Amino acid sequence: MREKQGKKWQIELQNEEKERLDICLNNLVPEFSRQQIKTFILQKNILLNKKPIKPKKIVKKGDIIDISIPKIKEGEIKAKNIPLKILYEDESLIVINKNSGILSHPTPGNTESTLVNALLYHCGASLSGIGGIERPGIVHRLDKETSGCMVIAKDDITHRDLSKQFAERSVNKFYIAIGRGKPQKQKNVVFTHIHRHPTHRLKMICTHSGIGKPAITRYKLLEINEEKNLSLFLCKPLTGRTHQIRVHLFHQGCPLLGDPLYNPKNRNNFQINRLMLHSIKLHFIHPKTRKKMHFFSKIPNEFSLLFPLLLPYSDFE
Repeated sequence: MREKQGKKWQIELQNEEKERLDICLNNLVPEFSRQQIKTFILQKNILLNKKPIKPKKIVKKGDIIDISIPKIKEGEIKAKNIPLKILYEDESLIVINKNSGILSHPTPGNTESTLVNALLYHCGASLSGIGGIERPGIVHRLDKETSGCMVIAKDDITHRDLSKQFAERSVNKFYIAIGRGKPQKQKNVVFTHIHRHPTHRLKMICTHSGIGKPAITRYKLLEINEEKNLSLFLCKPLTGRTHQIRVHLFHQGCPLLGDPLYNPKNRNNFQINRLMLHSIKLHFIHPKTRKKMHFFSKIPNEFSLLFPLLLPYSDFE
C-alpha cells in the first residue's frame, strides 16, 4: 500500500482471496469500523480497480483498491459523554487509563467516539490547542487497541513541556505485552530503524540499512505459557516510533497476540478481541510543579486469563 497525498491511498492486495471487500478492508485498515468502510464504499470514496463497487464485492490477489477519505472539517469534532478512567487530574493535565478499542483522536471515518470527544466533554475548552482540531491536548497517543496510561495537556505551556520531555526521552513508559512464541533472549535491547512497509501503508517494518527512523526497545521476558506457546514481556521503548513495540517483537519472532496487522490469524484461536499490549506505567516531570509523577494502570483481565500469576508484576520497574 503506497501513501499518496493527504488522505489518498492505494492498496494492491497480496494474500487476500475470496473475501468481501468490506471485510478485507476492515482487516487491512483497522482504524475504521466495517460500517464506516461500507459508508466510504457507498460514497465512492473507495474504488476497486478504478471502479465503484458494492461492499459485498469479492476481491482477489492483485486487485487494486483506491481510498480517498475526506478531511475532517472545523466543527465536526464535538464533545461526547464517554466515560473516562481518570488516574490523576489538575488544572494543567489529566492522566487516564485508556480502554482498548477507543481511538486516541478522531479520524475521517470516526469523529464522534474517540478519546478526544470524551476529553472535550470532560475538560471543555481547557484542552491545549497545539494539536489542532483533530488532536487537542494529545501529547502522545496509544494505538486504538492498546490500553493503559496516557497523559493529556490542558494548556499550551504544559503541552510544549511534555512534548519536549517525550522528544528528549526523559519520559519513562513501561508496557506489558503477550507475544506468540518464545524469544531467543530473555533480555534484549532491540535497535533497528523503522520504516513504512513498501506495499502496505498501515504496516511498519524493521531495517538495518539506515532507511527510516532509529528505534530502540528494551524488553524482559517475564513468563512463558508453555501450553499455549505464549510469552509475557515487560517492554520499555526508548524512542516513540509508530507501532514500535509491535514491530520489534514481531522482528524478534514473537508477534503480539491479537494484533490485527502483524498477527491477524491467531486472534480467533484464543478468543480475544483486542491487541495484547498495555501501558502499565508512566513516569514524567510535572511541567508546572517540576515534581516527579508516577502512574500505574491496573493489568487488564484479558492478560490475567492467559497468565494467572500476573500480580507479582504490579510493582516492577
